Amino acid sequence: MKKVLIFTTAIALLRLGYATIQSGQHQAKEPYPGQLIYQPPNQYPLDPISIASDHNHQSPSTSPPHTSHDSPPTGPSHPTTPSSPNTSPSFHLGTTGTHWGIVYFPYTPDSLCAPALSIRSDIASIARKGFRSIRLHSTDCFALQKVGSAARLHNLRLIQGIHVDESGDLELLAQQIRELVSWAEEDPHNWELIELVVLGEELLTSHIMSPARLADLLISVRNTLREAGYQGPVTTTDALATLQKHAATLCPVLDVPASNIHPFFHASVPPSLAGTYVSTALDELDNLCEEHVRRGIRGVNLETGWPRSGKANGLAVPGRVEQMDAIEGIKELAGARSVFLGWGDDVWKEEGELGVESAWGAGHLFGREDEVNEEGREGVRDEV
Repeated sequence: MKKVLIFTTAIALLRLGYATIQSGQHQAKEPYPGQLIYQPPNQYPLDPISIASDHNHQSPSTSPPHTSHDSPPTGPSHPTTPSSPNTSPSFHLGTTGTHWGIVYFPYTPDSLCAPALSIRSDIASIARKGFRSIRLHSTDCFALQKVGSAARLHNLRLIQGIHVDESGDLELLAQQIRELVSWAEEDPHNWELIELVVLGEELLTSHIMSPARLADLLISVRNTLREAGYQGPVTTTDALATLQKHAATLCPVLDVPASNIHPFFHASVPPSLAGTYVSTALDELDNLCEEHVRRGIRGVNLETGWPRSGKANGLAVPGRVEQMDAIEGIKELAGARSVFLGWGDDVWKEEGELGVESAWGAGHLFGREDEVNEEGREGVRDEV
């Protein structure tokens, strides 16, 4: 059945003129940490799958690029005749609390795959902190099996990413789709764990592919997942200004609008106004697509936060106290539809121009009020 499914997808895309990628045993090209020791299970199907690609690439990052966030939103550009390629229902994401989700990378500080015991401990802590969802950027390091089983135990859901690396390795992308489908086949209830599928990370801002190619790819991936049994939303995420610029192309193929909203990368936003900035940006995202507005579909913020160390970006000053102030504001004004970056520091990342890329860990700032007071502000001020 699955071989027929993937061949059907390949044939459809070939008719659009895209090259077919023949998938063999996955060869790592260091698309993200842990890949060097990663080997997919032998039972995954290895049929060909066709994916659209571009060849004019710039290097993206799993954390927010700095170049795009300095341009203020330009206002929504509605497609004049929005029409969806699918008949998806009106999806409504988020929570009624103050923190919907958190980014989680299943890696050790030295870029290896974290052991299952460590992951189970982390997921249990995430659940105790009151989060409802966990965002994964890829299927790397058997994340679906390790994080998925722990998430089920604690009634958490997954915002599952399909990673596209800076080289445009579409064989890697196809492999992840096969892994997701194969994992779902292991248990008929596995699809219920997936709250949202996110294709790529700022692919337009980073010039990984053109808007038209991304739109075609979203259609292809959605169709493949629908036929495999997943009936939830599929989207991509990018900077708000980029989404607004290409709304006419993207709106017809997005189940929900999603953006990475980082107030720190706007030099005019101090920590005290981080929540206001994110809330205002979410309001603009809600109005990105005319069809979504008509159907009552609201946007989601798939990555936000504040760094704990690094260089100042104008009024956006990193620091422990500053991080706490910013996070508290975002929680209060926009946390119900925001995914926070991240559970811990990503020490395997390069520091970047401002020296902040590895210092976004904010898991310790969430939880019951007494836990936050004990582990957060008081300890922070003493340390500072």
